[in-house]
Amino acid sequence: MPFKTPKFWYKKNTMSTFIKSALKPIASLYQIGHRIHSKSQKPQKVKIPVICIGNITTGGSGKTPTAIAINKIITENKLFNNPCFLTRGYGAKNQSTRFISVHEPTHETGDEPKILLNHSKTIISKNRHEGARLAQGSDHDIVIMDDGFQNNTLYKNVSLLVVDGNTGFGNECTLPAGPLREPIKDGIHKTNAVILIGDDINGCLTNIPSEKPIFKATIKAKSDKIDVSQKYLAFCGLAHPSKFFSTLNTSNINVIEHKEFADHHPYTQNELDQLVERAKKIGAKLITTEKDFVKIPPKFHDNIQTLPIELKFDDEKQLTEFLKSSLSGYIENT
Repeated sequence: MPFKTPKFWYKKNTMSTFIKSALKPIASLYQIGHRIHSKSQKPQKVKIPVICIGNITTGGSGKTPTAIAINKIITENKLFNNPCFLTRGYGAKNQSTRFISVHEPTHETGDEPKILLNHSKTIISKNRHEGARLAQGSDHDIVIMDDGFQNNTLYKNVSLLVVDGNTGFGNECTLPAGPLREPIKDGIHKTNAVILIGDDINGCLTNIPSEKPIFKATIKAKSDKIDVSQKYLAFCGLAHPSKFFSTLNTSNINVIEHKEFADHHPYTQNELDQLVERAKKIGAKLITTEKDFVKIPPKFHDNIQTLPIELKFDDEKQLTEFLKSSLSGYIENT
């Protein structure tokens, strides 16, 4: 279901504090339920290693670009021969365990799996262990799991916690009082390393014990093919749409108007027609994210520009060595 991030999760004012306090009893029950559910799950192993790219907040931390960057490190350094992505396929109409195809409509697969598929074979599966077994049986030698940090049905050899330095952990409360899927201590306890995207403006790193490696990264826009002399109407359906609009601004792209939709929003023909007409009226071209673009019918593609992004690690060599060390037993056998 499309979801708009409540503003009080990330604001510090009297009203936000009041709403947070009112919801704290429910948040406490959520924590208890989460811990009971987690303990009831027994992680099952497969014969190939699993890297989990996850977070402890709801959406928008940068898991998918991180998964793509990890896949690139693995392939370029020949750590493994045949990596495969595994994801639940959030928003997919069909969550049956399978390799997805470029020919499948996005509403059948979800938006993020289609982006992953541009970089490597991709499996969607609500049952993560079943999905990993499919990868293993199809001669893949490592699974890169996009999300699933809170799912304990599949054993993870390496868990990487992705943290957005700009939004951090919000008000540090669990759902619904805040954005956390689980308490900070619980999440940090089970991670092997932290990936910080952007500057730590919220002081999140003070929560990370010294023995946990921290790898810093930045999201870079690939704007070389965008006409900066053109006026644009920007639109997106993200957990944190302001991040997209900010990236456009820092890329010197002239956005004269923007429109926000809920995260994973499924665009209707009427909404797209209205966007096209509005852009014409103000003399602008439409621009959106790759995640949004994969959900838009081809007949609209000529009217819409995308802004591709790429995650870059500050010290890629250091992360490569960490992966080599963490998965040495498997690498020796590839």
